[in-house]
Formats: sequence, structure tokens, C-alpha cells
Amino acid sequence: MINFDEFESLEKEKPFFLLDQHPDGKHLEMHVEIGDVYLAAVWNIDTKRLAWFPEDAHALAWLHQGTQIAALQNPILSEDFLFATYSWPQGQLLQQCPLRFPMGYLFDLVLSPANDFAVCQWTEQCEFGFEFITLSDHNVLHLPQHGYIKRGTNLTTRPIFRPDGRFWVCVYQDNSDWWLDEDVFHHSGKFVAKEGERVQFGTLLVFQQTQLVGEIPLTITIPSGYCPSSAITSGFFPGETFSADYSGGELASLFDLAFLDEDRIMISLLSGEVQVYDLSTL
Repeated sequence: MINFDEFESLEKEKPFFLLDQHPDGKHLEMHVEIGDVYLAAVWNIDTKRLAWFPEDAHALAWLHQGTQIAALQNPILSEDFLFATYSWPQGQLLQQCPLRFPMGYLFDLVLSPANDFAVCQWTEQCEFGFEFITLSDHNVLHLPQHGYIKRGTNLTTRPIFRPDGRFWVCVYQDNSDWWLDEDVFHHSGKFVAKEGERVQFGTLLVFQQTQLVGEIPLTITIPSGYCPSSAITSGFFPGETFSADYSGGELASLFDLAFLDEDRIMISLLSGEVQVYDLSTL
């Protein structure tokens, strides 16, 4: 549990969402909302003060066991971004390359455990997608021809890499009314769950670096008496990407997905149901 109000403000705003924790356990990467822009910075856990704030960074991620930090930066608030790596904690620029997102108002950055590949996630009102970066000791390179776009929803989890970095997955939800008995709603206006029914609520995407290698439909048995706190925010995952408690203090689970081993992925749902999928069959 994190009390965001305890941390130093950035341009008069408190952080509201945890992105990552440094391997030393002493620093946090967090998002802060400034106007209509979400920016990222690093705070010291003990002092609660800002430790590092690169210029107009929209997302941050540590790599190489925390000796470097990567940033998605947009210094001139245009479509043109920079992907850059810096030494940590010195903050010295090491490498950078330009990249452009097709759209987006919110951005995230997840690095492969192998430190050779980055997933740059963007979110728009009804879409989300990914741009990809390759990393080596000598350069970083955007792969614009391999970008991925999913239209019709922006409800998605953060990407999760397999421990060896070869595959990564995320889940999106494209049926916001998966739980609702629409017949009852149309006749009475009441929000009533279709208790006991098995319905599809989303899809598990499986990637091998830039290549989408599989899509697994996800189904759920609707729990008895289930009703989301808001019919508008009816997401099912306990920690949807970019969702957080603004009012103070309690951080939703950052990860909804976890690799159990090289082939099996586990998905935990708010109903308490845990689902395991074998990716070796793809």
C-alpha cells in the first residue's frame, strides 16, 4: 500500500500511479498528472522526495539490474518522441532514437528481462497499441513498420514478459457489459448480473517480440451478485493498466498476469477466479 500524498509534488501535483520499483528497493517510478499530460519521474522511498525528473518523460523503466534507466520523452509536445537510455543514478545520456506514435494521450514502457527489446504502449480513448524498440550495446532503434494497433477498446493490462524475454503477453477487455443481464436492464433499467453464465470478456495476446503469435479468448463465470462500482467503469481486472486510486492511498495491484514457468501464464480476476493457460500449444 502506498500513500501517494506523502511524496513530494511535481509542479504542484502528487504522483498517483506506480510504474516500477528499483531493484535497490529505495526508488519508485511513478506517474503524475499535470494538466492533460501524464508525466513520469523517480521518487526516493525513504525521503519521499523527487530523485530524478528527465525533461517531459511520459514513461520510465529500469534495465541492466537498475544500472540504467530508459525514458519515453516528448520535449516539444508533438507527435515526435525520443526513446533514451541514461546511466543510473548519474542520469547521463547514453543512447537515444526518435519514434512516433500513431496516436495516444497516455504512454507506458516495459523492458524485456534480456534488456534487448522494449514495448512502448500507448492508449487513446477507444484504441491502444504498441511501438517497439531494439536495444544493443551500440545503438537503440525504433521499428516503425512493426507497430500494433487494437481498435474498439482501451481497457488493457500492462505487457508482461516471460522470464527469458522471448515472449510477452497482455490482456484486453472489449466487452464492458460482459456481466450485465441486458434483458432486465432494457425492461427495468436495473443493473443485474447474469449470475452463473459463462461469457467471453476479453482476449489474451501473445507476442514473440514484434510478432503476434496467438490470441486466446478469455471467458468467465459471472459471480453471484456481481456488480461493478460503476456501470461506466466496469473493468474486470484488479489492476487495469493506468487505473489508480486518486483519493489517496491504496494502490491497486500492478500486475494481473504472471508467468508460472516458460509455458504457463496465470490470470487473476476480481471474482477470485484464477485461470492458467498453456502457451506451448500456440
